[in-house]
Amino acid sequence: MKSLLMDKSLPVQRGACEVLINLYKPPTFPALPEIDSLISNSLCSLEQADQLTRSAHANLIGYILTSTQIECVIPISESSSGKRKRGEEGEEGTAQVQDVTKPLCTPQEMLLHLSNLYNRTLMTKVRVGIFNFYAALFTHLGPSFIELNYALILSHLLNEIVNSPRSLTSTYDILLTCTFVSILLRKLIGERMLSGQGQISAIKEMANSYLGKWPALMPGRGGVHKGVLVLLLGEVGALVKRLGDASSVVQENLTDPLITLLSHPSHSVRIHTAYALRQFCNNTPTLLPRLILTIQEKLHRDLSAILNPSSPTDISRRALGHAYGLASLVSYDISATVLDLASTLLKKAAESNMRVASVQSEIALVLLSSLMSLVPNFVRGHLTQFLVLWRNALPKMTEERELTSVPRAEVEFLLLLRGYVVGSMLAFLKWNKGLVSLDVERRVASVLSNALSFADAVVSLPAEDPDLSQPKKGLGMKEQEALLHKRVFLCFLLLGFAGVEESAQGAPLKSCIGLFASPDGYTGSSVQAAITSSSEAFKDLWASADGYACGITSICVEGEGGGGRGGER
Repeated sequence: MKSLLMDKSLPVQRGACEVLINLYKPPTFPALPEIDSLISNSLCSLEQADQLTRSAHANLIGYILTSTQIECVIPISESSSGKRKRGEEGEEGTAQVQDVTKPLCTPQEMLLHLSNLYNRTLMTKVRVGIFNFYAALFTHLGPSFIELNYALILSHLLNEIVNSPRSLTSTYDILLTCTFVSILLRKLIGERMLSGQGQISAIKEMANSYLGKWPALMPGRGGVHKGVLVLLLGEVGALVKRLGDASSVVQENLTDPLITLLSHPSHSVRIHTAYALRQFCNNTPTLLPRLILTIQEKLHRDLSAILNPSSPTDISRRALGHAYGLASLVSYDISATVLDLASTLLKKAAESNMRVASVQSEIALVLLSSLMSLVPNFVRGHLTQFLVLWRNALPKMTEERELTSVPRAEVEFLLLLRGYVVGSMLAFLKWNKGLVSLDVERRVASVLSNALSFADAVVSLPAEDPDLSQPKKGLGMKEQEALLHKRVFLCFLLLGFAGVEESAQGAPLKSCIGLFASPDGYTGSSVQAAITSSSEAFKDLWASADGYACGITSICVEGEGGGGRGGER
């Protein structure tokens, strides 16, 4: 029956899974060698399995591994000193067998069966199947076991899966693994299994064991990996949102770690920290004034330190993190203060050098974007001021100013500035649709056309070869240009073409066609060109493992020869 788990017929595999589950009903349990054999056979079938078959294998493995936590009688051979004495006297020694009642393996050993397989395999579809095994295992174990062993499960998923060297080989692997673990922790465990008290305990465990451990104060001890922090901050925000008013119980555990993580070097960590801080303050509004005051003081201190040439190298990241934190907590009570700070920073940016001006401009525009969420009650009185700001920040391109003659650092600064300006416009269109009159539509569309012309001009610039010997820090010029294009297109989408003049409607359409269809668009670096021209070029969009083809269409792709494999995609 075990061999049928690898049968070429998928219905036969599903039937074999059902039969094996019924064969191993209590009190009959498989031994550890049998468990390893069953997992190995199921693993070999995952690459060709469809969703139904993969679920059947997951149900089998989850059931089998769950049986290892049921206490059963295990014979243990023991040798006593009396046996050795009888052997020395020439008597034939026989091993005495004592029955011991205990689980077949510990929870940690049970989980290692799956994590070891996940870290050894390279195929994405097999890794998806292994996470199906995890989901089925947790479902079979039940809420009581999960809540009792939550700390162990969390530590296993973070240390053996997310923080494993195999999961950190590429950005795609990191994102894929974090997505899988997030689904397990949030959708399965957090929403379906943990009780209210269990959710509180989970937040305390994340805060005390992981979020509060950054930065590492002890010399020689590494801090928590940024991927782990991003994952946990998202889970904390989701759990706090589900707890509602009951989240005030964990305020002592969360307040200090969240404020500290706003100064983390990673942009992703800072953004997720701001999200968790916002969810936390939504449910505990009594803490809002104190947190706003604390973050404001830190931000003003950072802005003063930026002007000092001898300030630490990470001062700009700390200032940006505190700006994100303040933007996530913006309210009517501090709207005037935030607007005044943003206006002051934009004026100072015009007089500062490029390094300081980029930080000041980014902070100011992030704060302005957050003010747009206060809806028309606040924005209506300052709309004229915002329109003038957008017009001045996004001037029309002139033929005299060719980007090829502009230093690359200045082009990146202009891209950064325009990206955040268009971001503030996007926030305005999203939250203040009632203020968009025909005149406002015309003026906004004109400014967006200017930003689109600049982004299209940047596309034609030659790409630089990446320095593979140095770790990548932040977004490059091509990524910033793509982000600017995305925000402009989203603005046009929210604006709608009904109120846009015909002369302005052709610009976004022409830009879209150029980006998707033009052979000159996104030509890439020489490294990318070498990969494209290699003999092993992609023949099938679905055979690529970079994740870009996934989700491109809901239509089933027919495999070669009319086989059933295409329908699985």
